[in-house]
Amino acid sequence: GAHIGEWTLRALAHESKLAVYCFEPLPHLNTILEDTFKNRSVAINQLALSNTKGEALFVYYPKFPVLSTLHRRPQIEKQLGMNP
Repeated sequence: GAHIGEWTLRALAHESKLAVYCFEPLPHLNTILEDTFKNRSVAINQLALSNTKGEALFVYYPKFPVLSTLHRRPQIEKQLGMNP
């Protein structure tokens, strides 16, 4: 997902007239994106994209949101001592 928009900020720094479409399924990160890109040419979408129709459970790691995914990561969970 777009997370908190780091890459979008970098892209806009290089090209301020760029139209950007962000996809972020996590509600609290979506709120951060909306606040960050208020009055900018950035479309914020609270959803994830896939090549198939349907819904899926999302594995969210609160302490490491950037590692959140559709599939659990047991080895990483063990290494970092985290639980979704």
